[in-house]
Amino acid sequence: MRMLCSSVVGRRTSAALFLQRGGVAGSKRTLAATDVRAYTSVSTLPEEYRSIREMVRSFADTELVPNAAKWDQEHTFPADQIKAIGEMGLMGVSVPEEYGGAGMDYMAYAIAIEELSRGCASTGVIASVNNSLYCGPIEAFGTEAQKKEWLAPYASGANVGCFGLSEPGNGSDAGAASTTAVLHGDEYILNGSKAWITNAHEASAAIVFATTDKSLKHKGISAFIVPRDTPGFTVGKKEDKLGIRASSTATLTFEDVK
Repeated sequence: MRMLCSSVVGRRTSAALFLQRGGVAGSKRTLAATDVRAYTSVSTLPEEYRSIREMVRSFADTELVPNAAKWDQEHTFPADQIKAIGEMGLMGVSVPEEYGGAGMDYMAYAIAIEELSRGCASTGVIASVNNSLYCGPIEAFGTEAQKKEWLAPYASGANVGCFGLSEPGNGSDAGAASTTAVLHGDEYILNGSKAWITNAHEASAAIVFATTDKSLKHKGISAFIVPRDTPGFTVGKKEDKLGIRASSTATLTFEDVK
């Protein structure tokens, strides 16, 4: 288990094209911070974004739409399709290319997730959690070593991550986290549980929030990167949801996890 350390990273404004899987032809274009970002229709989007939309829409129509209902009924994780969208750069859209991502901006990310979700809501959720909730914190606050080990394989789609914040008694109130991480010598020991965690069964690692100093209240909360195979880290049964069932949801339990 590793505490997620701070290493502030500035947000980029460049939009690169997806070049994988025979998709988009063209060159990179830098979007200045002053460029207009209020688009009211697809026709007003710059060409780069329309190309991304067309590419992801085509993938969704051929790979997701024909299978989405069956996956949902059978609680089947779309492993092959997740691998494919990772190769397209969609599991780390805004993550820099040096860490396995596509190096694009949040407009491209929103368009990609919208089109994936149109084809299969579960696939959209799996990708969005990996992008925003797992990759996002490590990119923003991780050390260089943490990014190489715990960001790059996830932004590339080789692995999937999850995010542990919600708890059975506290919901998503981070300031009331009852999960604790107590420092013993040079390592923390984590105890507690997290509920309703998306990607729980498929994730190779989780970002977990825990109280490290109760006296600081909401400022005494820290985030940890916890590998799935850490002793004491267990995953509960899949929740039988009303929908989006190809994306697993379960409880994470930590018993003296180091």
